[in-house]
Order: sequence, then C-alpha cells, then structure tokens
Amino acid sequence: MKKNMVFQKKYKKRIAWNKGLKGWNKGHVVSDNTKKKQSESTKIFWQTPEGLLKKQRMSKRTSKRLRGKTYKQLYGDRAEKIRRKIGDAQKGIPKSEEHNKKVGEAKRGKKRKPFSKEWKKKLGDATRGKTYEEIYGSRANIERIKRSESHKGEKSYLWRGGISFKPYGLAFNRNLREIIRDRDKRKCQICGKTEFKNGKKLAVHHINYNKKDNDPKNLISLCRSCHSETNHNRDYWIKWFALILKRSDEQLNQLKTSEKVRVDKI
Repeated sequence: MKKNMVFQKKYKKRIAWNKGLKGWNKGHVVSDNTKKKQSESTKIFWQTPEGLLKKQRMSKRTSKRLRGKTYKQLYGDRAEKIRRKIGDAQKGIPKSEEHNKKVGEAKRGKKRKPFSKEWKKKLGDATRGKTYEEIYGSRANIERIKRSESHKGEKSYLWRGGISFKPYGLAFNRNLREIIRDRDKRKCQICGKTEFKNGKKLAVHHINYNKKDNDPKNLISLCRSCHSETNHNRDYWIKWFALILKRSDEQLNQLKTSEKVRVDKI
C-alpha cells in the first residue's frame, strides 16, 4: 500500500482501473523520449542471461512453427510484402561464419534452379553501368575483394596448372621484343592500333603459348586489350596468327567463316 502511494505521489498519476485488459491503452500517444527509453531498456534486457534464454526459447518455438512452410502459406496475400520487408531488414548485416557454414552444408549437393530470363534481365538492368560503390555502398571494397578471390588461381575457369608463372626463355629479352615490334610496324596485329594511340608499348605474344619457343615466327605484337583476348579459344588464335604472318587474306576469310567464334575486335 505504501509503495503504491509513493508511486502515485512521485508521478502524480492514477493507475488506470482497466490496465492489463486487452486494448486498455488503445489510442494512447507515447512521447519520443519514452519510446527511446523503452527501446534502450529492451536492448539491455535481451543482452542479459535471462533475455538470451528467452530469445533462444522463442527462436526454437518460431522455427518449429515455420519449418517447411512457404511465405504464401504463412502470410497469404501479404507474402510478397513481408518477404521484401525481411530482405530489407537483413540487407547489409554481416552473417557469422557459423551461419554461412550451416547454409553451405544445407545447400551442398543440391542443384540450384536455373535463373529465368526475366530474372537475368532485371539483374542486368539493375547493375549495368554502375560501380561497386553504387551497388554495394559501404561494402564495395569487401565485395570487390570477394569477387577477385573467387576467380583467383585454381578457382578460375582459365586455370591451366600455373603455366603463367613459368619463366620465359633467356632469348626473350628486350632487344628481341623491339625487333618484333619494328617488324610489325608498331601496330597491334588484331585491332591495328599503334603504340602511340595505346599510350603503351605493345606486348609480344607467343603464338603457340610456349614461353621457351622464341623463334620470331612464333612471336607477334599485340596491344594489352587484344593480348588478354587471346587467353580464350587458343586453337583458333594459333591458326589466326599463323595466317597473319603468312599475310594470306583469302585463307584468313576462310578461317573467319569456318570457325564459329565471334571476335569483336577483328
């Protein structure tokens, strides 16, 4: 009784007779300061041992209730709205290693459904012409590193056992490279750009991809961009460069029509 009187004196407010009944505080406006205090006290509670245990029990009950059910079964017409709301709330929150491991184990061995043409088009339209910063925001550097690591070394589809790390032959020196560039009139033998237009010295490419074979007949001048293109369809490029060195236009046109490989820069 005394406690109740002290409470009333302190706050000068009578306790509502219907407190605890359903809808007793309906229409009651709560100030921003009160909301802030309630939010802070709730956060503190969930960090206590009692709060963590309660969260664990609630999580188990919720997962048991939701397991095996779709958004449509749970929320009906509101399924799409709820899905978006949950997705937006989770966006940008880093997941723990344990969580990622569990998700990986659950998906391992299962084939993913192929992406639809409509989905691919939407993704392309959403990201086309945008930088990492525009797409990922503050996570741009992390995503850039992740993307780079996922295609590095043995993970790359162009991996050929690490042959790019093998050393060149002793004969492949600066003098030999300059001789080849002069022979090719300082022009890229695919796109025709000169060293002056590129602003850089032309790369000297090994036609048969053998770094030890430094015969001038096996070397050709290319710009950096075209040189990177020669990592794809190696058999095609070996034939192409062989015909360029012979300067046979008729055979070159035959090769274009016979090979079903599109080369945008030629």
